[in-house]
Amino acid sequence: MSVDDDFPEPAYHEERLVWADWLEEQGQAERAAEVRLQAKTALANGELSVLTGHTKRVRSVTFSPDGKRIVTGSSDRTAKIWDADTGRELHTLIGHADAVLSVAISPDGRWIVTSSFDYTAKVWDADTGRELFALTGHTNDVDRVIYSPDGRRIVTSSSDGTSKIWDADTGREIRTLTAHTDWECVMCVAFSPDSKRIVTDSSDTAVKVWDAVTGQEIQTLTGHTSAVLSVAFSPDGRRVVTGSYDSTARVWDIETGQEIRTHSGRRIVVYTVNRVTYSPDGKRIVTVSVDKTAKVWDADTGQEIRTLVLVHTGVVGSVVISPDGKRILTGSWDSTAKVWDTDTGREIRTLTGHTKSVNSIILSPDGKRIVTGSDDKTARIWRVE
Repeated sequence: MSVDDDFPEPAYHEERLVWADWLEEQGQAERAAEVRLQAKTALANGELSVLTGHTKRVRSVTFSPDGKRIVTGSSDRTAKIWDADTGRELHTLIGHADAVLSVAISPDGRWIVTSSFDYTAKVWDADTGRELFALTGHTNDVDRVIYSPDGRRIVTSSSDGTSKIWDADTGREIRTLTAHTDWECVMCVAFSPDSKRIVTDSSDTAVKVWDAVTGQEIQTLTGHTSAVLSVAFSPDGRRVVTGSYDSTARVWDIETGQEIRTHSGRRIVVYTVNRVTYSPDGKRIVTVSVDKTAKVWDADTGQEIRTLVLVHTGVVGSVVISPDGKRILTGSWDSTAKVWDTDTGREIRTLTGHTKSVNSIILSPDGKRIVTGSDDKTARIWRVE
């Protein structure tokens, strides 16, 4: 039996410091010193753990609603379930025939749904890792998958130009949403907080509002002049904000379909607004553009509150806001993630450790931990402060 069999290498850096002491006691002073240095350096940077095991890029990450589990999806055709407290791998979800593009967990934490380049989505038991059923019917990549807030519905969006509504318990297809005119790609899909409405956006410039129960189209939101890339509901479900390749973000009344206001960026294509989101209290809107700026807007008046100059050297591909609205998190193709103060625009922390692009970033439900997924085949857990 090897030394590592007696005391396996821990996943969390704080535990690795204890492990280093033990290695030294076993006569492995050189290795102990190396482990200790790596752990201390990582902890000083806010890194708590590295989740290793995927053999290709990590495309998607998410937390369970209780914060106890992390799920990652990878180009290696698998998803993995991790213990968020120990960093240990619990299950590998094997069954897709191509890269896993998106992962989501049901609101009660019992089920996981994954989507893939293989034209399918799959539903899994979160406790056992067993596949329950596959959602089949799309004729191209299934780019995104989400649960309704009440957990009764799953919605998939695909490069075949359609979105589909599924019964989350049985996997039965309820409706295919097919009213967009350009079926190259449905760019994004979102549920209203009360689970009654679905919004889809597309490269045809239109945004569609659907009844989540019947699948009937309710509204078409027209005004953008180029592909719509991102959509988000306000916390009260009364408004939607959209971000577009036309360099604008627009706010809409969900019931009337009327545009309330336009937030404009620089009027050249390279400065497309590629991410939009509401703060959890609904008082602010954050837009992120390819020009590496984030703008914070007053959601009621439409006034710009401040501009954050995102000191990234690559495209900012992901952004989230903390539950208390005080922090903005950004992930970039420059291999870093950053934490920003919403009120001052000040950079609080740079999360360095990944060696390739950061593709996905998520915040734990309690707002204390961050998980990033990267092209370097790892996911990493960080503390916010």
